[in-house]
Amino acid sequence: VVLSPDVRKALAHFGVRIGRHSIFMPALIRPRAARTLALLAHVAQAGRPGGLFLPRPGALSAPCEEGVHWIACAAAGYRRCGRIAVRFDRVELLARAVREAAPAKSGAALTPAMAQLIGAPFRELEGVLAALSYRADGQGLWRPAAPVRPARTRPRDDGNPFAALPNLLSGELDRAKRRGNPA
Repeated sequence: VVLSPDVRKALAHFGVRIGRHSIFMPALIRPRAARTLALLAHVAQAGRPGGLFLPRPGALSAPCEEGVHWIACAAAGYRRCGRIAVRFDRVELLARAVREAAPAKSGAALTPAMAQLIGAPFRELEGVLAALSYRADGQGLWRPAAPVRPARTRPRDDGNPFAALPNLLSGELDRAKRRGNPA
């Protein structure tokens, strides 16, 4: 889905951060909110296999057992990246570090500082980047996979509660402008 600048601005107004790999609300990945959401998701997903994912408060990353569902990780504010789960904001910070370390499309060499950004051992960094669709060339330089451009389609109303979100947010932005309150 391609979001217009107005929709992005409206989402930012409501506290939604849109990154390269994640869409999240920073307020919901704080320890108390994340714990509450993780517990609620666990109760809501009672029939699904997989357990409760509750990393220690403030952890940048945490080991993720095989059976833990990605929904449990996301509810706690983490993205499953291979054997570990990395907090959403730290995934984006790692992506920025790799992008900034890559001189002119050649790729980035991995450094211990990159592993420190996500609070994980250096040996886990390759698995995390591979899970995020980064690819290594023969010289050990990493770069993101080429982005896939989705075909432009009209949102379908197939029962998905988020299908109408872009239209709702752009309507809210228009009403705010008419009231004289730019978002």
